Amino acid sequence: MRRTETLPEDAFRYSIIGSYSYINDGKVMISVVVRNINTGEQRAFASSGKIDDASKRIAQEVFDLFYLPEPPNFLNPFADKKLIEINSNSYKNRIDHRFAEQICETQNARIISRQELKLAASLGKYISGVDIDLSDFYTVTDPKEGLMRLLPATDECYKTRPNEKALTRLICVRE
Repeated sequence: MRRTETLPEDAFRYSIIGSYSYINDGKVMISVVVRNINTGEQRAFASSGKIDDASKRIAQEVFDLFYLPEPPNFLNPFADKKLIEINSNSYKNRIDHRFAEQICETQNARIISRQELKLAASLGKYISGVDIDLSDFYTVTDPKEGLMRLLPATDECYKTRPNEKALTRLICVRE
């Protein structure tokens, strides 16, 4: 008779499979996979170093997996919006800043706000859907200043004169 035959059936919810490799100088590489048998979900952990240190790090990660509260579901602030990156034949897909509002209107959209552009840049292209070049100027709207040119890398906004020709990138927001 095996010891596992006396356990209740729901005790077999997870499996843990691990391996280690000797690196050198008393150091090892440990890999562990924890799998939920019911759902098939699995998490992998790896650590290297002296055996005691590597084992402790893996044990802490497995412990955290089971005992840390689950983070809340991520709410995408752009889920109900479509960000449209305007591409042009100009250098670096720039458009004449003076025509930004008209261009966005042709897309049934509005110019992205300063805050939205900063948020899209921090979230990245896989969430926002647009790839923000931090070192290039963008046309944005600011609640107090109106139409402006923003350089995301420094978070500096510049007001342009009414007939000043300035080439910027443009992202329109369709609600």
